[in-house]
Amino acid sequence: MIHIRNIPLYLKDQDLLDIMTDMDLPLPDTTEWQNGNGIRHGEFIARFATFADRKQAVDALSGIKLHCLRLEAEYPDEPLLLNT
Repeated sequence: MIHIRNIPLYLKDQDLLDIMTDMDLPLPDTTEWQNGNGIRHGEFIARFATFADRKQAVDALSGIKLHCLRLEAEYPDEPLLLNT
């Protein structure tokens, strides 16, 4: 699982998946937006099948500029399993 933060609030799931496809990144198995009280906070959670897919996504998405905002892609505070 990775967290992608600082996403423009008007983007939809498919917009972010299209960006990942254009960058030739593996697509996540599941995704969800972090919402609080029904309000989107610009944080996206993506779950990948393998550690290699997660690492590739984090390395590629971290720091790219998207509509004047710099994305932050990172692993959440969880134990890192090397074979997942």
